[in-house]
Amino acid sequence: MEALSLNDTIVHRIKPLQQLVVTLVFILTIISFDKYSVSQLLPLFLYPAVIIVLGEIPLRFILKIILPVMPLILLLGAANPFFDTADRLLLPGITLNAGWISALALLLRGLLTLTVTLIFMATTGMQGMIAALEKLKVPDFFITLLAFTFRYFHVLQEEAGCIIRAYRLRAPGQK
Repeated sequence: MEALSLNDTIVHRIKPLQQLVVTLVFILTIISFDKYSVSQLLPLFLYPAVIIVLGEIPLRFILKIILPVMPLILLLGAANPFFDTADRLLLPGITLNAGWISALALLLRGLLTLTVTLIFMATTGMQGMIAALEKLKVPDFFITLLAFTFRYFHVLQEEAGCIIRAYRLRAPGQK
């Protein structure tokens, strides 16, 4: 993700504070919709699509991170059809169980929220994110916690890579 933040596109040149504010406003907009608002959420996919294209962010990168999280969101929405059994109008002429509509809206909200968050992180980088949070007067404790978590995640990732490499060298071809 840090490598993506080093690109030089029109999106990457936007100041981190402005990116953070736009991302937060977009997320607040997403969560402000009614729980049955599927058709109202669909046009909001235009913003991440445009930013992905302008920022030259590989779609594969975003999908690689989002797809493992989507089953959790689906699991959260799986009970909706059982508890919300009223019929609602999805589109003109199409009536559906309200639980299915709210589950679909939850899935769309999760997808939009995760996508814009990843876009923000991929275009800003950790240093830009920390600078934006400092300008918003976020308490130092949270900023330090974020920085340490980010730093030591990479340390753990490198150590895991060393362990895997050592195992493959000691036991070639074994699972």
